[in-house]
Amino acid sequence: MNISFNNNIPIIYDFIRVIAWGYNFPELSFIENSIVKPSPEMASSYKRVWNAIDRNTPGLALYFTADSNHFCYMTKKYNQFMLQSKDLDEFIDNIFNIDKKETFVSLLRYYDNLSNDEDFYKGLLTDPEKAYSFINSLNVSPVQKWELIGFLANPDEILEPLNIFMHRIKRRIKREYATNAEKIRGFTKKLIVKIRNNRDTLLNVELNDFFSKMVHKDYKEFIITYSFFNEYTVFSTSKNDKLYIVLGINYEDTLANMSAKDSLSENELFFKALSDKNRLNMVSLLSHRKMYVGEIAKACGLVISTASYHLDLLLNSFIIDGTIINKKMYYSLNEQYLINKFE
Repeated sequence: MNISFNNNIPIIYDFIRVIAWGYNFPELSFIENSIVKPSPEMASSYKRVWNAIDRNTPGLALYFTADSNHFCYMTKKYNQFMLQSKDLDEFIDNIFNIDKKETFVSLLRYYDNLSNDEDFYKGLLTDPEKAYSFINSLNVSPVQKWELIGFLANPDEILEPLNIFMHRIKRRIKREYATNAEKIRGFTKKLIVKIRNNRDTLLNVELNDFFSKMVHKDYKEFIITYSFFNEYTVFSTSKNDKLYIVLGINYEDTLANMSAKDSLSENELFFKALSDKNRLNMVSLLSHRKMYVGEIAKACGLVISTASYHLDLLLNSFIIDGTIINKKMYYSLNEQYLINKFE
């Protein structure tokens, strides 16, 4: 098994996610709602970059609005470019060098829950009236509909401001990497030593809880990289026979935190999950019927990303269940668990 270190991916990985966080978590609510709080230095870095995010930039809603699983069009569609690009400049170039008609079809496929065949979407390019009707039928926000219609009428009105915006964020992120170069170098040196001298310990002991199932697959190569901004992440993605493992520069704190959580009793987890008024409200709503995250967020007066955060805590405490129906995750009370809990 070949294990290597990649130093090109981190800034691209951070670039996508910092924009997504900044767009989907107004007023830095991501920092306030995180289970593991960012360090003060990292919170300051977030703010310096996010100060450059104009949430009204055309294309941001279309490319970066998070779904119920915390993914967006950008993260799902362009992970391939993240793995192929040698640096952030090439990554941004790859995004905007795609044929505009191909990009429009790709956007429609992503947002269409029915997943029609490609010929259907291509046909919309030559039938504006049918395209407008189809776009208005999609289950997306009014801003996303407006941007899809704008893209159809004149792609450059969406792509050019988005391109300028991305280069502005790129410069800010590069500045943060340069400012924190010593800290990053110290972490990467330590990680490279682990890969060279203690690779079995790293994969089979440190990261065993996260990757024990993955290491049994037929991956021919493990590529380990890091994230500066997402400092506590332990994340993986795969392409062909390669597994990419992303470790935040403070990932060891995450492992310690996970270990502490595992030591909590079931009752502690249960009552901790019910200690928030938003989660109590969600439990009340789900006592009547199954609901998906968009409905729950609207009923509770929350943005989808915050609602998803609370739903994840309820899921991890076994209070609710999730079932995928027509590509949507529907949540319901775990009635049998609750009955057994109070017998």
